Amino acid sequence: MGAPSGRSVTCPSCAFHFKISPEEVASKRYRCPHCGSGVDLGTEPPTVERPENFVEVFSTRNQGDIALLKSLLDDAQIDYYVLGEEFLSIYPLIQPARFFVSTGHAEKAKLILKSIDTNSFGVSRS
Repeated sequence: MGAPSGRSVTCPSCAFHFKISPEEVASKRYRCPHCGSGVDLGTEPPTVERPENFVEVFSTRNQGDIALLKSLLDDAQIDYYVLGEEFLSIYPLIQPARFFVSTGHAEKAKLILKSIDTNSFGVSRS
C-alpha cells in the first residue's frame, strides 16, 4: 500500500484548483497557495479566513529554524502560515520563509520567539 495521497480542492476565495496534503485533509484546514486565504473545511460552507487577518512575526532562510518554530507554534495552538517555505530549496539566499500568525495570537507568538535562540543567517523578527 502506498503513501496516503492528498485531495483535490478548489479555493472558495479565488477558485484556484490544487491538491492538499493528507495532514491538511485530517486537520480540515488548508491555506491557498494562490491567494493566501485560510480555509476551514470543518464548516459548511467552508469558512474563508483572509490573509489581512494575519501579521508577519518572523522570517528566516534556515530550515532548522522553520521546523522548530512550526513545532512551537503548533504546540501553542497558534494559527499561522508560512509563505515562501517551498522556495528555499530553489532560491535559498533570495527569498526567506515568512511566518504569519493571526492577529489575535501575535503577542503570544512574539513571546515564543523571544524564548528561542535563532542565530542563523537571514533572520528577522517583526
